[in-house]
Amino acid sequence: IPDGKPSKIYKNINKQILDACSSDQKRIKENINLILSNPSNLKLFRWMNTAMFMQMWHSIKSKRGEVSPFIQDDKFNGFDSDFYKKADDKLFGNASAAWRPFQLAFILLNLDGIFKHSDDTNWSKRNEWVDLVWFPTGGGKTEAYLGLIALTILNRRILHKAEGGGTAVIMRYTLRLLTTQQFQRASMLIMALEILRRYNPKDLGQEPINIGLWVGDNSLPNKLEDLVKEFDNQHKKKSNKIPFKSCPWCNTPFESDEKNYKLLNKRTDVIKTYQYNRVHFHCTDYNCSFGDSINARTDQGAYPISLCDEEIYQHPPALLFGTVDKFAQLAHKVSNEDVNRHTDSRRLFGKGNFESGKPCGYLPPDMIIQDELHLLLGPLGSSVALFEAAVDQLCTREDGTRPKVISSTATTRNTPLQIMALFNRHVNLFPKPGIDSDDSFFAFNKRESKDELGRENEYLSQRRYMGLLPTGRTPMWLQMRVIAICLTHRAIFELEQLGNKHPTDFDYSDEVTKALDFYHSVISYFNSLKEVGKTESQIHTYLTKEIRKVFNRVIRPGQMMHSAYTYSINEAELTGRLSGEDIIGELDKVGKKWQPKTLKKSDLPPDFIVATNMISVGIDVSRFNTIIMNSMPRNIAEYIQASSRVARNDYGLVITLHHPFRARDVSHYEKFQEFHEK
Repeated sequence: IPDGKPSKIYKNINKQILDACSSDQKRIKENINLILSNPSNLKLFRWMNTAMFMQMWHSIKSKRGEVSPFIQDDKFNGFDSDFYKKADDKLFGNASAAWRPFQLAFILLNLDGIFKHSDDTNWSKRNEWVDLVWFPTGGGKTEAYLGLIALTILNRRILHKAEGGGTAVIMRYTLRLLTTQQFQRASMLIMALEILRRYNPKDLGQEPINIGLWVGDNSLPNKLEDLVKEFDNQHKKKSNKIPFKSCPWCNTPFESDEKNYKLLNKRTDVIKTYQYNRVHFHCTDYNCSFGDSINARTDQGAYPISLCDEEIYQHPPALLFGTVDKFAQLAHKVSNEDVNRHTDSRRLFGKGNFESGKPCGYLPPDMIIQDELHLLLGPLGSSVALFEAAVDQLCTREDGTRPKVISSTATTRNTPLQIMALFNRHVNLFPKPGIDSDDSFFAFNKRESKDELGRENEYLSQRRYMGLLPTGRTPMWLQMRVIAICLTHRAIFELEQLGNKHPTDFDYSDEVTKALDFYHSVISYFNSLKEVGKTESQIHTYLTKEIRKVFNRVIRPGQMMHSAYTYSINEAELTGRLSGEDIIGELDKVGKKWQPKTLKKSDLPPDFIVATNMISVGIDVSRFNTIIMNSMPRNIAEYIQASSRVARNDYGLVITLHHPFRARDVSHYEKFQEFHEK
């Protein structure tokens, strides 16, 4: 900018950016005026908000252990239709439950992909555009498209009645761990929608609103008989692949002596078409909304969740939740025989057989959601794009209406080219970057002024980065020493809080408990399984010695907590070496809260978590706040994604250990501050 005056080229760029922002603003205004001015559409919008509040309420309350249905005077006073009208919406301290501005704006922006404008003959916003939500990790992208999922399912049921059943939305992921955790979050929304349907069967139909988990046999069985065996194993407290250990709605553990599942494989007058040939499982607390199986009260019923391929094909779920590799099976799972409806994948797209050779009777899916778009690069992106052409064709209606495509990412690059190669469509990025690099209106860097005049603004962040490079020592030594320091510091903090009191006599405040929970576990991130193996062989020998050495230097060995903090390390693993059932167990383990006065080591969360790029995207564990990055990942997006697993709810620390004999690591270390500021 010569002489403080912007040149013509900068004015042109400025105008282009503002025009793009104005285009989104205009689209949102039109959607509000043209769509929400319709009373029936406004009713659906309110139902969507109701479902989102219900799932948020249960998600937060059940994690805290504050949810419990109850009976008073022999009358059910649990989660009935009036319960949520009276439910306290103060879920985040003093703040009421509410949309973040970018979430609500993204939903309003995409109303024209769900409800058709009367003047849009080509339905261009649905047929020709992909709307991509681009927001930092931990910002709440998931909730934004969960709202769109709810609205799509509700609108389809209202508008098309019986034809609106079947699969409405397909949601795809690329990683097993990511799929498992996000499925649990999406299940809460579908359960909320199913409760709405039970109270409004005239509007939303008799067919349950289901979610189906469509993944490989390593994660879940593909046949009904094998799924029953997994439920048997869960009932007998054996190792199993069932992704729920307790009721997601009321947090009741599945530990009852009475079985909470039943395979209904015969059709009778009582068991309707959409209820037979499936495993019905329910909560072990009879008072829960999902506390009984099939012949329950109108406000109860089995979980609306399908966990095997045969059930998903025969009863296409409203939300199909799966990994991209499953699309390779579509051409191999086809049958025209009525008795083989459970093996006909065409039913997911409203095609294939139904009864006596009649068509399936459903419309094809209305929406496709591709999360973590940046993962579909290189060979994987090319492979997925091949199937994408077929899936797009299968989801296209007879009148030429294509499915609406929604995508999301936190790290985007060359997005228009990638979207065109994957989906053969244009892309609309939201929110737009804005004319200030650190302020898009919907998000901005937090600042603190250093003087009274507001000059010298300093950026604030919950996440701090520290770079280390060993000299005269090996990277393995540095890694073990840093882990030992992090683990020992927990004892220092606890001693500072205890003063002269014994742990059993000390009253741990909420703030102290929260701090000990957030910093109890240390994640050690590796770029390869080979490096994981090297470190694991050192944990129980070299690391324990290093912890004792550091501990004895800063804390007197006679302290009682010496044995608790130095004699055993409770470890966990989140890597590609885990099987499907192991992943579920490890997720439960690392998410366990730190509790004061816990004497058993097994009741505490793990001290040390070994991880690879399996945790890089979508894994949301609020108690993660310390991560050690062992050498720089191969690309910047991976570094951003992996280090963003910490400091999602509070202050966190990223310690990057640079390898002294790798030129790339040394370069990043030498320009550490400059690199991270960029």
